[in-house]
Amino acid sequence: MTTTTNALLTNNASSTLASSITNVATSLTVGAGAGALFPSPAAGEYFFCTLSNALGTTVEIVKVTARATDVFTVVRGQDGTSGQAFNAGDLVELRPVAALFREKVGGPSSAIDGQLAVFDGVTGKLIRAAVVGTATIPFTDGDTARRVTITDAAVSSTSKILFQLRRPDTTSDLTDLGFVYFASIVLQTAGRFDILVVARDWGGDDTSDDPPNETLTLNYTVL
Repeated sequence: MTTTTNALLTNNASSTLASSITNVATSLTVGAGAGALFPSPAAGEYFFCTLSNALGTTVEIVKVTARATDVFTVVRGQDGTSGQAFNAGDLVELRPVAALFREKVGGPSSAIDGQLAVFDGVTGKLIRAAVVGTATIPFTDGDTARRVTITDAAVSSTSKILFQLRRPDTTSDLTDLGFVYFASIVLQTAGRFDILVVARDWGGDDTSDDPPNETLTLNYTVL
């Protein structure tokens, strides 16, 4: 199955079939008024339901893609199960199923390696697979501040931008860190943003008053 994060959840959603269904039926009806216990999927959304007879000897997981009051539109035989016939009075429940955990925890198949998949903190849905870019910021002529324009078509005036600055090397000698850098986005509009980077002398050696002389790497993500 295709992994997405459009699966809906709710607590204590349980009912029974109002009438029997065959193993290939694409809709089912739950008890009168019980449909309100279950989510109402919008376009592209769904929830999983487990169908079971009273003894639990016949079980099927279905994907509910639409709900009209007490009538569910379903895709049969999900998560390793197969279509089965069920009788009126058999259980219809929104239970935790393996497919749900794979989707909510594993993330969507559209999340590309090397990119950041951003999810809504409330619904858990994929907001977007973020664009990742790089740029260089040179400190090579004695300046202690640089303003650099980054051109990127993914940027809009309302984009959220996460960024990381990396020095060309690191040191384990904490008494000789040289310069540390502080950065802030000072302008953002369609197709570009400007970032201001300031170098501050950390001190600790006899060359601490020298200006920085290195090229930084800027890694950024547009949300």
